[in-house]
Amino acid sequence: MAAALMLPATAAHAGDAAAEARDAVRMRDYPRAAALWAELAERGDHEARYQLGSLYRTGRGVPRDPGRAFQLWLAAAESGDVRAQFGVAGLYASGWGVAADRDAALRWYRAAAARGHEGARARVVDLERAASAPHPSPPARQEAAAERAARRTRPAPPPVP
Repeated sequence: MAAALMLPATAAHAGDAAAEARDAVRMRDYPRAAALWAELAERGDHEARYQLGSLYRTGRGVPRDPGRAFQLWLAAAESGDVRAQFGVAGLYASGWGVAADRDAALRWYRAAAARGHEGARARVVDLERAASAPHPSPPARQEAAAERAARRTRPAPPPVP
């Protein structure tokens, strides 16, 4: 019975802390928001993990740490947070905070798309289209790179009188 009475109080406290954290963000008190989100994230709150990961990604209130952002977003994504699923996919796609992995990015984009995330649906289409497009051969890529380098090193044209 005592445990049952504690659950609503804990949930209410979590709601209060989340509201406080959102208020801190609105007031641009990022260190306070980070402390509040961290407390909730330690308790397994997926919203807090997503929000704290966002702070680590941008370096607001905490040192910028792409690896920590990835870890927090991954935990939230695994709990079903669609924004975190989209964020994890983007980190895998870009290789920011984690080794680039196109297949993992596509899996997470698909997970977010299945939950209704429109941006994820668009990225799935883009990645699938890119995967089916013909890729230039290595010599063709090397030639194109050499042409781009040559254009960068050409002297500027004379000024027009």
